[in-house]
Order: sequence, then C-alpha cells, then structure tokens
Amino acid sequence: MAEDGIAPLPLYFNDSSRHFVAGSASGMIAKYIEYPADTIKVRMQTESGRFTSSFSCIKETYRQRGFLGFYQGISAPLVGAMFENAVGFGAYSYTSSLLGFPEPRYAPMSTVFISGAACGGIISFVQTPLELVKCRMQSGLTDVKYRGTLHCLVHTLKNEGITGVFRGQFSTLIREIPGSAMYFVIYELAVRAMCPQEKPRGVLFTTSHHGVLRL
Repeated sequence: MAEDGIAPLPLYFNDSSRHFVAGSASGMIAKYIEYPADTIKVRMQTESGRFTSSFSCIKETYRQRGFLGFYQGISAPLVGAMFENAVGFGAYSYTSSLLGFPEPRYAPMSTVFISGAACGGIISFVQTPLELVKCRMQSGLTDVKYRGTLHCLVHTLKNEGITGVFRGQFSTLIREIPGSAMYFVIYELAVRAMCPQEKPRGVLFTTSHHGVLRL
C-alpha cells in the first residue's frame, strides 16, 4: 500500500537491487581472496619455462615486485565486478521479465537457465577487455611497463585498436553463456531450498550465497 501518494517500488526492482549489492560485494571480496593465486597462475601460463614450480613463481614474484606485486592489475577485475553485476543482474532480471516472470525467484528453472545464459552473453563483452588488461598487468612478458590499468587499456587501444581490446571475445562468450546459466540455476536452487519464497531475502543472506558460489 502506498503512503503519502508515493507508489512502492516494483518487487522485481527491489530483488534486482539486492542481487546487485550482494553480487558486487561478494565479487569484490572474492577478487581480493583469489587474486594472488590468479597472478601466479597467469605468470606460469604465460612465462613458460621460467619457473620450476608454483612456489618458485611465488618467490620470484615477491622478490621482483614485493607483496603488492601479487595484486598487480587488480583494479580492472574490481571495476569489472561492479560492471558485471550492474549489467549482468539487470540483464538477468529483464530477460526473466520478458519471459513472463518479473520476479526471478518465482521463475521455473528453464527461465532461470535462459535468463542466466543471456546474462553471461552480455557480461562477456565487459569481461573480455578487463581480463585482457588484467593478464597483461600480471604477466612479466610484455616489453611495455604499464603505469596502471588505465594506461594498459589506452596503450592497447591505441596500438591494437578495438579488435585488440576484444581479442578472445568468442572464447569468453562460449565460456560465460553456459557458466552463467548454471551459476544462476545453482544459486536459485540453493536459495529456494534455504529460504522460503514467502520470506524476504536479506542482503547479508544473499551476499553469503553469492560469495560461496563465486569461490
């Protein structure tokens, strides 16, 4: 019931807002936890033959760059976490609404799957340039000494054009479409099993589940 002539926000908008806040928070926290291991993984993949083991890569990274070297280039995925959730959860809710379910929490799993796939397809266009910048910042192979994430992005755009920024887009697309579809199916199944539909989902509850699934 509206008070003072002000109509309440649609339920699906409130649900989407909670998804966005929870997803952004859990995504950024997860990035800080996983990023050092991701840096080691990228260096071992791109600098083949330089390191004898993960431990030797850790030692060399610390010797060359210090502790902050493990977080080199992290601003790109942190920004990406915000954009992915702003674009992704909006696309997820909008697609669900187009399919006849304005509130995704009441949608059948087939709708959740399709909506999640649409979300993955759209956010792949956000992820590709950000992951490119992240990997170039993490890798020690490049001859260019990047001053930061923005410098890396501008340098790539200037020297390789827009196609260079979106290099690997197709691979990201075919990774994210099924991955995002299954992410939302598992997420909805878990939440519905633990939180009855008639009860509201708090932000802390939603954040914890997003975080567990991301990790």
